[in-house]
Amino acid sequence: VLVEERLWRELDQENLKVGLTGISATTLVIHGDYDAIATRYVDDLRQEIGKLTLHILADCGHFAMIEKNETAIPLLQEFLATCDAVATPAAGDRRCAVST
Repeated sequence: VLVEERLWRELDQENLKVGLTGISATTLVIHGDYDAIATRYVDDLRQEIGKLTLHILADCGHFAMIEKNETAIPLLQEFLATCDAVATPAAGDRRCAVST
């Protein structure tokens, strides 16, 4: 059994999914194909988060913004430019969310 698969199974997946279904913000996920969290699990996010943009970067691990910054940063900039508005945490406004 691969370490990443064992670690993923040890997570409380049901609680994780409950948290994900509550995300209503337009969401960007940038994921490396060599990340410890296997790509097939990240693909499941599409079912849980309604407004999801998912980019899987080749030859990249968990730290996409460092490992593939020439690819990840333009993706992030493009995403932020298309957000409805800047989030205002004081008002609880979460229109855009980013995960790398």
